[in-house]
Amino acid sequence: MLGLDGYPSEVEVMIFIEQINLFFFLIFVFEMILKMLGLGFKMYFKDTSNLFDFVVVAVSTVDFLSLIISSDQMGKTGSKAF
Repeated sequence: MLGLDGYPSEVEVMIFIEQINLFFFLIFVFEMILKMLGLGFKMYFKDTSNLFDFVVVAVSTVDFLSLIISSDQMGKTGSKAF
């Protein structure tokens, strides 16, 4: 997906990239939750690859929430948010 990003960006391409990013984000969150339920919290965090996945999902969650907040604020100020 990073290869599709460029400058100047077309609005349609940016919308497509954001939709695909949301799709992958939801898949990773679902996978993390299933592994936590299957292994239990102690066993999940003992594996360093699971810990890495947790950090990636946590950072992605912050990015996703900041995107939602910024687009909400742009809508309130009258700017167009895609």
